[in-house]
Amino acid sequence: MLQITPKSRSEVPEYVRMQRELAEEVGRINGKFGDVDWTPLRYINKPMSPAALAGLYRMSRVGLVTSLRDGMNLVAKEYVAAQAPDNPGVLVLSQFAGAAQELKSALIVNPYDIEATADALIRAFLMPLDERKDRWRAMMVVLRANSVHDWASHFLEALATGVEGKNSVSPVAESSFSSAIGVARREPSIVARRAPSALPRASSQRRSTNRATQPLSKASRTPPPLRPNGSAITAEALLNP
Repeated sequence: MLQITPKSRSEVPEYVRMQRELAEEVGRINGKFGDVDWTPLRYINKPMSPAALAGLYRMSRVGLVTSLRDGMNLVAKEYVAAQAPDNPGVLVLSQFAGAAQELKSALIVNPYDIEATADALIRAFLMPLDERKDRWRAMMVVLRANSVHDWASHFLEALATGVEGKNSVSPVAESSFSSAIGVARREPSIVARRAPSALPRASSQRRSTNRATQPLSKASRTPPPLRPNGSAITAEALLNP
């Protein structure tokens, strides 16, 4: 298992405590179950380039995202988008991540239920190729129908129209708003990334853009709203304040 945990918000005491507990747990697991020629958990505590992350996603048979509370979780979507169509991996996704409202073909789990999560991992490892392909295709349909440009356009529309704007949002986009708003064909066995407030076995990066994958469909042509000074509010400005 490969766990990628880039440092984030080092000035926040709770994050410092979580990072310390995570490092201690990794050491305990490797000390108990590891051997001279094998380490069960490879722990990376630094940022990685989008290209490197995309390669790791593609190599992994299972992507594990165990958010306890998360608005969307782009990591889950990146994992799906990075898969090889002829041999895709399986996404095991927390029901508490907003992405679970869209990626319904993932194996949805309650991360508080450790036994059920472990069973989902076993199921993911043993899943036949045909089922993996069917699940991946279904999730890609959703991703292509609601790219970052589409999502930003719907979001700006909702901001401009107020609460009533929800009635004009597409069903796919609305599922994102209504929620609390990513083993191996080769090693590594699992790529796990921690989202905010996740269990120690998962990890994430907090960036919303500049990810390993590119938008999956053309941008909406809806003109953006204007600031008081007359300049346009772009999707990039909104997502990167």
